[in-house]
Amino acid sequence: MKVCALVVLLVCCIAQNASADWRSDVKISHYEHINSIVNDTLRRIPNDSPANKRCYEEARQTLRTASFNGYSKVDACVREASTAGNANVCAQKVDTEVFNVSLEVSRAARACVANP
Repeated sequence: MKVCALVVLLVCCIAQNASADWRSDVKISHYEHINSIVNDTLRRIPNDSPANKRCYEEARQTLRTASFNGYSKVDACVREASTAGNANVCAQKVDTEVFNVSLEVSRAARACVANP
């Protein structure tokens, strides 16, 4: 009986660790994707003059907020999901939201640089 109880406990521990692993993997994957979106957008904005630096800084602040909001939403996706697949579907929607913000920021930055 004691051996059976130990086996059940061990299986539960392994299942818990497996659950934690996919949750961490999903978070890390989508955090990295959000960072990639933000960094790619910022790399395309010139900051070689005082006027351009102002445009860059405005874009950086907006993207910083978007990325933090994205991280929070990814956390919620993972927390509320029962499987890695469900978490990924939800988090991909968040990635798309951040990407759409980055497109808006990129357009605004180009306009800002063109009209200092």
